Amino acid sequence: GVADGRYFVQPICDFPQNPGWFYHPEHAGVSRSAEFLMKIYLNSVGHGGLMEIGLAPRADGSMDPANVRELQRFGAIRKAFFSSCSARGTFRSGSGTLEVPGPFDVVLLREDLRGGERIDGWELWIDGAGGASELLAKGESIGVKRIRILNRRIPGGRIRLVTTKSTGTPLDVTCAAYDVDPDLIRRVTQATYVPPNGIDLVSHDPMGKVVFSIVVPERAGAVERQAAELLRDQLKTISGTELPIVTDAEKPAGPCVFLGRTRFTESLAPGTDYGKLGPDGCRLKVAGGHLVIESAASGPSGSGVLNGVYRILDRTIGFDRRKNAFTSGVASGSFVVPGDLDEMWTPTGVIRGRNER
Repeated sequence: GVADGRYFVQPICDFPQNPGWFYHPEHAGVSRSAEFLMKIYLNSVGHGGLMEIGLAPRADGSMDPANVRELQRFGAIRKAFFSSCSARGTFRSGSGTLEVPGPFDVVLLREDLRGGERIDGWELWIDGAGGASELLAKGESIGVKRIRILNRRIPGGRIRLVTTKSTGTPLDVTCAAYDVDPDLIRRVTQATYVPPNGIDLVSHDPMGKVVFSIVVPERAGAVERQAAELLRDQLKTISGTELPIVTDAEKPAGPCVFLGRTRFTESLAPGTDYGKLGPDGCRLKVAGGHLVIESAASGPSGSGVLNGVYRILDRTIGFDRRKNAFTSGVASGSFVVPGDLDEMWTPTGVIRGRNER
């Protein structure tokens, strides 16, 4: 903007909740996640702007249940984000101190705008023992609202606002320090947009519970168990989310990653040509909101399921099996698999599982 401009123009962030501005039947059940909506909120409202969500009704005038669900979850996440306030106070004339008796990791600032935006530069410090101080955040304008997520959780102490640049004498700035669940912050800040019909293996329900489970056959072989543990451990490494491992005798009600030839595999991925796969090949398929990774055999005769897990790790985030290392940054709030995935894959230069000879 222009400080001495003639007109005031409110910054607006507008976007569709669906993949497009209008509703299309092929996008049924697809919606931006509540975590992603909260991320947009922090980057728009949290920077003094407006957030406008475009909602597209279906032909009969009703809303897609997925849109309704994620909007309700967004409301719950936003409420949870600001539910635990450690301290509130006012910095007179844009400067001063505030005692925060409890822990906090998010700060919200508001400038008194009756005289217009006057603060053009600010710093927020925390005063430590022995006169030492640490810079927590800084910026230019504050305006109607400025939300800052700090780079770590502060146990408490005296925070100090310093106006470093202003147009005229600043008016008061109100401040609130919040103690937000670090896991919620991680899920929100690392959230990404899931493409139409894609599935996110590390997603959570409105109560924060892990949605997906890893399912292996009741009589799983060593390779299938190894594959399940590998997938669980690597997903936890990149996202902090640990998926439970269960057998097909106790299949959970939610979406699953089916490893090997479980009793549900044939109905989800019919027509697999096991002869073409061979002992080390695999099939990767998304069906009914589930991910299927199957092979012709397991145990000493082949490593198909294990190769399938390495394949999904590599094609989704980049993973070098020989180095047992990621080829890209590992921190991520999602692990999105395309909804149209259906791949028959046979590796070259096969590396056998650790329990094989």
